[in-house]
Amino acid sequence: MAANERIGALCPMLAKNFDQDHPDLFVARERLMELVGQMMQRAREAGQLRPDVESGDLMVAVSQLTRPLPGTECEGIDRFVHRHLQMFLDGLRAPARSVLPGSAVTVEDIRRA
Repeated sequence: MAANERIGALCPMLAKNFDQDHPDLFVARERLMELVGQMMQRAREAGQLRPDVESGDLMVAVSQLTRPLPGTECEGIDRFVHRHLQMFLDGLRAPARSVLPGSAVTVEDIRRA
């Protein structure tokens, strides 16, 4: 299955040589997460977004649409692959078409990965 290939553009950001704490990156990342969270909350309140998807799910899933740079690691994100594949197959719109494997991924889950 292609999901087992563990692809994702987020992987370079998890690499040891990537400065995740650079002030400019930190500000941009926090702003992006805030805006995505607000958008998803509005959609959820309107009944348009399935309730079992969090902003971390969306961010990781979108990043998995591209391949990582050669030589980068992708160990921490592997556990989300099947969940996000099913999420894309089902779509984000409520009501959910199926139960997603695993649990919703939060921004904190991404930071700990």
